[in-house]
Amino acid sequence: MEKELIPYNDKLIEILEADHKILLKVYTEIMEQAGKKDYSSLTTLLKTFLKILRKHLSKERIDLYMYIELVLSKKLKNYDKKVFRDLRLELSTIAIKASSALNQYIHTPVTDKTVKQFTKDFTALGGVLVNRIEREEKNIFPIYSNSAIN
Repeated sequence: MEKELIPYNDKLIEILEADHKILLKVYTEIMEQAGKKDYSSLTTLLKTFLKILRKHLSKERIDLYMYIELVLSKKLKNYDKKVFRDLRLELSTIAIKASSALNQYIHTPVTDKTVKQFTKDFTALGGVLVNRIEREEKNIFPIYSNSAIN
């Protein structure tokens, strides 16, 4: 049997789903602290969120998407390279935009003057993250999980 470049990890989906829950929990805390105007806690939470997000996206990019592209693409009958390439590209775009927004508010902390814009920006970011999480958990995670059966 040929050794795969990226091995299958039977705990990966469980790990990624746990990351999603943590990201959403920290996101909720960020929005709560913004509402309370607790700006010092907000900066700390933004740094935490960015650290978790970067680690999570790296794990997804390599262990999930690269596995699907390099290993599963050969096994799946209905594999559409463009769909997975687009999803991976979208992941990179989200990572860049989220990192940029987070860094902006980490390096120039939120104040009473900027909290309204911050709330607007992070409400939009939350919508993007929730949408992405739902699509991954519904459409991508089952492909990976089911590959262990085949």
